[in-house]
Amino acid sequence: MSTRVASVFLMISLMALAGCFQRMNVHQIATGQTSASVKEQGVPDHVLTSTQLAALSNWITARNDWSGMTVNIPDNPVFEVDMQGADGQSSTLTVYAHSNGSATAYLYHGQRLVPLMRKLSASDLASLKSLITVP
Repeated sequence: MSTRVASVFLMISLMALAGCFQRMNVHQIATGQTSASVKEQGVPDHVLTSTQLAALSNWITARNDWSGMTVNIPDNPVFEVDMQGADGQSSTLTVYAHSNGSATAYLYHGQRLVPLMRKLSASDLASLKSLITVP
């Protein structure tokens, strides 16, 4: 393989890897609605307040290690938050709990066909729940 072909291949590979992790910017969420599975007692279905929407937007944006690489999204989330942006774009944050207390969040944002994924520690999950529970 020539040096030129190898350097082009390396550049394409690095660009592809750089696209796997990205900082989320969720701005101007206008409305939000939670829904919970039967298993999750702490997050009843309700419309989020403007304060909760701002806090949720900050929570998502502050976590800069969302991954574009996802595998086998499980069934039966413990809760979902459907959001509508001021620009008309829809986003959904879906959370799946694990038996060890941790969780995984998947964020469908805008026109993305594949969600972004982030592992959540037990404390991440607790802080997220505290943001979206009924005030």
